[in-house]
Amino acid sequence: MRGTVRQRGRGVWQVQVYVGRDPDGRHRRKARTLHGSKRDAETALREMVSEVESGQHRPGDDHLTVPDLIAERIMMREPDWSPGTTNEARVRLRVHHRRADLPPVVKVRPQHIDKWYSDLRAQGLGPAKVLKLHVDLHAALDLAMRWDLIAANPADRVDPPKVPRSEITVPTDEQVRELIGAASDDMAVWLRVAAVTGHRAGTLAALRWSDIDLEAGSVVFSRAIARGSGGLVEKGTKADRADAVTLDPHTVAALRAHRTRMAERVLAAGVALEGDAFVWSADPRCERPRDPNSVGQRFLKLRRSLDLPDGITLHTLRHYAASKMLAAGIGSAVVADRLGATTRVIESTYR
Repeated sequence: MRGTVRQRGRGVWQVQVYVGRDPDGRHRRKARTLHGSKRDAETALREMVSEVESGQHRPGDDHLTVPDLIAERIMMREPDWSPGTTNEARVRLRVHHRRADLPPVVKVRPQHIDKWYSDLRAQGLGPAKVLKLHVDLHAALDLAMRWDLIAANPADRVDPPKVPRSEITVPTDEQVRELIGAASDDMAVWLRVAAVTGHRAGTLAALRWSDIDLEAGSVVFSRAIARGSGGLVEKGTKADRADAVTLDPHTVAALRAHRTRMAERVLAAGVALEGDAFVWSADPRCERPRDPNSVGQRFLKLRRSLDLPDGITLHTLRHYAASKMLAAGIGSAVVADRLGATTRVIESTYR
């Protein structure tokens, strides 16, 4: 590791250490000026060399931009995030963070962040979207603190926009019956299971016949389907746990009829319906799951054909299930367990 000690004046020394090349290929050095003896300067040089060798100073740290820091954090967190979460973070990085007029990380101050948020609001960006950008930025600057690039997080001293609480839409019993009655056979079963269990489209799409016990009248949700950069992927549920849910006799009967139809379809393709076959699939052999996004698009077409309110979406069937259970006197903890949520979320959403 190369380093130099230069005397800049009486009792004034400059210590400089080469830290390597930055991402643009330019040579970078870390320098420090101190007052004292030459021995003090040589001690400081050894300490700086040790810091560089241990990775505490990286090439280009002084010039590291906020977007590049956020990009590094995304790469670090990607193994633990769902594909959807990763894709959304990359879209925010590309569309907003890359265009932010912010100085390098080591020079960011609260006033820079305040001005950026004001500019975003002036451009018409809503408070909820600005808040997501604030979460990205705050987490990235926390990472910079852990890397000893900055001593404090400037985002701590910035007030993010307050997001007004929005009212949720809960379909009525009549609207749910109308949707199920007008849907095609496989879509009708999907809507019934969604309305009864309250589970998300991703977990419904991941269901295999081995997850359903028609004799016991129960289903286990342990996986979810999400769209990643390379297409559909199977992952853990959002709550990262398996949820066993009991089914009413009418829903069990609907699933039995659906299984019979699927068995006939795969038999026409020359195979038998196996336990690992997906419950909902456009594939003749039921070996590939339905895309949750395509199911959502089918739902929107169905809703428009019935001239139902725009606020009713596939996800509002989750609100319907939760509201029905709470209205029946079921405790929020039990509802949370059934929906694969937390008690806090249930109580704050449906209070």
